[in-house]
Amino acid sequence: MDALQIERRATLALLLDFYGPLLTERQRDVLALHIEQDLSYGEISGQLGISRQGVHDLVRRGAEALEDYERRLGLAARFERQRRALAEVRRLLREFDV
Repeated sequence: MDALQIERRATLALLLDFYGPLLTERQRDVLALHIEQDLSYGEISGQLGISRQGVHDLVRRGAEALEDYERRLGLAARFERQRRALAEVRRLLREFDV
């Protein structure tokens, strides 16, 4: 897996945390198996008794839905901005503590 694929998977994992409840149960389950447990389409297909193409479609549509929610709501981007700001505040506090 190259760096771009790893970054995409990490982004989808974050989006799944934020917007997972907005997906269908099936999309959420398949995305969790693929992203969080790193299962292949074939492994998911075997576990859930659906075709590999079905798994592919669920992953694609679920990922598109997550990205659409983020475009519209921006919660993950806001979280990341707040996380970076908090890290900067902690860094500044450590400087003053010296």
